[in-house]
Amino acid sequence: MQTSYSFFEATVESPKVNPSKRYRLTDRELDMLEFILEMKFSTLEDLHSKFFKITKCGSTSSSVIWARQRLFNLVKSEYIQL
Repeated sequence: MQTSYSFFEATVESPKVNPSKRYRLTDRELDMLEFILEMKFSTLEDLHSKFFKITKCGSTSSSVIWARQRLFNLVKSEYIQL
């Protein structure tokens, strides 16, 4: 029996995944997203004092560089918009 449609002749297009948009979220970043969603807005200083104030060594951080970098990665991977 001949049909007018053949699965062998059909072309299937799969969506392309852009490797630059792949980004694995850490627990800290998930907590940051939850905090931003709950507060409706927050500044870089708020995020720094909440999530980046204490370093791995246990000392107090005075620079917002790491908070800015993590926030930039979340914006670049389109998890949040500024």
